[in-house]
Parts: sequence; structure tokens; C-alpha cells
Amino acid sequence: MQTNLHKEEMTRSVPLNETFQASPMMVKSEPRSIRHRSEAERLILRRGWLADQPAELQRAVLSRARLIEHGTGEFLHHVGDEPGGIHGIVSGAVGIHVPLAGGELLLAHVATCGTWFGYGPLLRSGRRSLTISVIEEASLFSLALSDAQSIARQSPEFQRSILTIGEYGMDIAVATIACLLLRRPDQRIAATLVRLDATDPDATGILRVTQSMLGEMANVDRRLVNRILRSMAESGAVAVAYRQITVLNRAMLTAIAQSA
Repeated sequence: MQTNLHKEEMTRSVPLNETFQASPMMVKSEPRSIRHRSEAERLILRRGWLADQPAELQRAVLSRARLIEHGTGEFLHHVGDEPGGIHGIVSGAVGIHVPLAGGELLLAHVATCGTWFGYGPLLRSGRRSLTISVIEEASLFSLALSDAQSIARQSPEFQRSILTIGEYGMDIAVATIACLLLRRPDQRIAATLVRLDATDPDATGILRVTQSMLGEMANVDRRLVNRILRSMAESGAVAVAYRQITVLNRAMLTAIAQSA
């Protein structure tokens, strides 16, 4: 489904983390795979919160949202930042980092196409509670907080649609917690791979994550991650390459995660 919008727009963002050093991937004038706004709208409406909403709400959101490219390594916002808008992933991947009691940040999940985030200030007052980074060069639809609030005020139906965005985040949180509650490290690794694979709308099985990132998300020591992945690769469940893990047999990983 496409919406009738004004001229195509594509703007670049400035990294929020001043210490971040730009990489060669950040000098492109437009996202690697998203050449037209109409294509971006088609992709964002394939899955996720906005895809499940009425056509009228989709049009209201997309007519106000800006399509922005973010380079690998950028931080979109940090814990404690001022309230801001919501963002929907068109392409690429972003990391969701959770603060621990001592202030340390740990990677909890890698989100891909169709996922919307940053809605905390929209649903309740307060500063940002999560840190969001760009894992793989990403194109995002960004909707200002004031625009989201204005859309919600237009009708009770729009308000209900806007409020449901939190349920999608809850689904991710519950799935993440369920993985971490598994007792064995190999179960947690397998369950995390299955969870990440389920977010790929193209079902390629290719996960742009490192072994260190996987260990952080599954709460498993990096050296143990290496041994577990080697065993999974030997059994044909996954293939491991530089900064990439490919799920070859989802059923086999599911069986490991569910094994006693």
C-alpha cells in the first residue's frame, strides 16, 4: 500500500555521539537500498506496528514522517536524553541497549525492518530509558513527538492505534526475557538466534551480528559462544562468517532451545 504524499524526501542525520568517528559507509547521499520514498513506504508496511493499523492511520503517520539515513555506529538516542519522537526501521538494523543498575549498557536486542521504537515519551512523560545504536546502516521513518501526539488527538480510533505501539515493544521484551531465563548457555544462544531470525521479513537467515554481540544478548561468555557456535555449525544449524551468522536450520535451533 502506498500513500499520496508530497515530493520525495531524503535527509541525512548528524551523529548524536560526538566521539563517534565516521566510517566510509556514512558518506553516501542516500541509503544503500532505499532509493525512493514510495519503496520505503512499501517496506515499512510489510510488517510491524504500522502495517497492522488502519489505512487512515498509516497515511496520517507517513504524511508527517521524515525518511532519514543513519550510518553504522551512530547513536540515535541515549538513556536520559530529552523526550523525542518515534522511529520505524525501513532497512538496516539498530541495537537496543539496556542500562544495568551500575550504569553499564548491555545489548539486549537487534531490531530490523518494521520495528518501531522510541515511543516511551509518547506513552508516558519522562526522558529516554534506552540507548539505541545503528548496527547496520539504516533508513528510518522518524515522526516528531508533537506530530504523534497531534495524530492521536484527531480521533479515539487514532488514539487507540497510537497506544498499541507499546504492545509490540512488550512482545520483544517478553521474548528477550524468555531467552535469558533458559538455564543452559546453548539454549540461550539457540533461542536468541531464533528470536533474531524471526525479525527478518525476507527470511534470509542472515544475521548481521558478531559473536560478541550474540554473547551479550544471550548472557554467555564470548569464549563459550565460540565453542557453542562451532558445534552448531558442525551439525548444520548455522554458518558463521565475519560479523555474520546465518541460520540454516531454524527447527534444529528451536529443538536445542526447548531441550531438557
